[in-house]
Amino acid sequence: LKEHPDSAREQDGTGAYPISALLETSKSKATIMKLLLASLPVDMRTGLVVAGACHVWTTFLRDHGDEHSDVIEQLLTAHAAHAPALAETRDAHGRRAIDVAAPQSKAILLRQTCLFSRYELSGRPVFSSSTQLSYFANDHGWNSGTSGARVALKLLRNHADFPRELHARGAEVNPAAAVNKV
Repeated sequence: LKEHPDSAREQDGTGAYPISALLETSKSKATIMKLLLASLPVDMRTGLVVAGACHVWTTFLRDHGDEHSDVIEQLLTAHAAHAPALAETRDAHGRRAIDVAAPQSKAILLRQTCLFSRYELSGRPVFSSSTQLSYFANDHGWNSGTSGARVALKLLRNHADFPRELHARGAEVNPAAAVNKV
């Protein structure tokens, strides 16, 4: 890898990547991490998408993500700023990494990329004013049984507006579902 760093992204005659061969012969987490880092579709120093990036990342998440979820968690924790870009990279069929990931790895990706480790925002705010931002989001409420529910989030710019907002909504807002302070 030191002499030929791009070799981590090259397929053999059967279409397999070096990490697949490594996983058949070794379970060394340090070696898996090195090979995975060398083949990521996002440069961990700059955050830019690697030109001509291969699909090692998405293939690893899909085929080995549960068995090596600890490696995925370690990588995403060490490079948290790049977790959103890694979650959005595409596989050979155009699917997002977060959508093809094995269940345990998908949960890790969601925790690393979601607001409050729970809400997957749907792009830009649907409403913006001088006092608030509103977003649509998917609620992946880990312990609430609401996983996947579509919700609206209203983010207030001033903490002092929060009690007034709750009062204006009356019984429509469940105070237990509101986050008091960010």
